[in-house]
Amino acid sequence: MKRSYFLLLLFGFASFSMCNQVIEALKTRKFDLLAGKKIMVTCNKAPYDDVPSFGLGDAFLFLRFVVDYLETECKSHVVLVPPKALCRFFSLCSDIPVVEPGNPLYDECISVECRDLLQHIPDIQKFESKKRFLGKNCIWANAQVQKIVSHLKKRNIIPVLITRQSNYYKLKSKSEENIFGYLNNRSISRQELADIVQGVSEQVRVYNIQFEDQKLPDIAGVQKPTVIYPEYDNYMGAFVQDAILMKAVLQAGGYVVSVETAAGHLACGVVDVCDTRKNIIMLLGKQYSCRWKSPFLNEDGSVTWSANTKLIIQEKAGDWTDVGKKLRASFN
Repeated sequence: MKRSYFLLLLFGFASFSMCNQVIEALKTRKFDLLAGKKIMVTCNKAPYDDVPSFGLGDAFLFLRFVVDYLETECKSHVVLVPPKALCRFFSLCSDIPVVEPGNPLYDECISVECRDLLQHIPDIQKFESKKRFLGKNCIWANAQVQKIVSHLKKRNIIPVLITRQSNYYKLKSKSEENIFGYLNNRSISRQELADIVQGVSEQVRVYNIQFEDQKLPDIAGVQKPTVIYPEYDNYMGAFVQDAILMKAVLQAGGYVVSVETAAGHLACGVVDVCDTRKNIIMLLGKQYSCRWKSPFLNEDGSVTWSANTKLIIQEKAGDWTDVGKKLRASFN
C-alpha cells in the first residue's frame, strides 16, 4: 500500500515537472524543445479569471488555437481530452485526435491544461489558426452541408440561424457576483428574440436553434431549423447537427447570430478560412467577458479570434432594443 502511494506521488511529480517544461519552453520561445513531444491538452480549469468554468463554448473557441499552435509552431504531436459532452463532436467533426482514460496514449503524453497554454503562449491573440471543424476528412458531414446549401440557394433567401441565452448561473458569493454577474444579465426571452428580428426584409429567414426551444410546437416570430434541414432532429451528439447546419448557412450567404454562447464560438470554427465576411454576429450584454476585450480586439474593433465576427453590444443593461436595430441593419 505504501509503495503504491509512493509510486503515485512520484508519477504526479514527474507529470508536473514535464508540464512545467512545456510551459517554460513556450514562455522562452524555445520551441525546438517541444518538437516531437506528445502533448495532451486538457480543459479542467476556467480559461480566464472572469469565467467560472471551462464551458463548451470555450472548447470550440480556444482548443483549435492551442492545438494548432503546438502543431505548427512547436512541431509537437497533440491529442485532446475535450469536455465529456463534446467527446463525440471532436471525434466526428475535427481532425484533432481525442483520447480518454484507458487509451494507451493517455499515459504516454505530457498533460497540459488549456488555461496554462492560453496564458503562456506569447501573443496567442495574434496567431491565426487554420484549423476548422468539419474539414475535408468529414466527408459524410460535408455531403449534408452541400445538400442544404443547394436547397437554400434554390429558395433564394438569406438564412439566419439565431440562438438566445437562457441559462442562469447560481452565484455563490458577493465576490462571484462582481466577477461573474454578467452571466445573468444577458438572457433573451423568446418574445424578446421575436422582437429583435421583427422587421427584417422579406428575403431574410430566421431559424431558432436554441436547444430547449426545439421542444415547443411553435417558436414566436421565427422558424425551426428542420424547415431547411429535416435531419436536424436526428441526434448524433451535442452540436454535431448544429455544425453541419451552420456551415451550410454561412456558405449559402447567411448568418449565425448568438448571444455570447457556444453556438457563436462554434460558428467561428466552421466558417471557411478564406471567408472574411462579417457573417457571425455576437450579441453582448452591457457587461461581458474578457474574450471580447483587449487584447483580443484589433485597433479597428474587429475580433482577433475570427475575422468573420461582428460584435453588437447593449447600450443599456437589460435592453435589447438598440441591439435589435443594429442587427436588422446588418441584414438589410
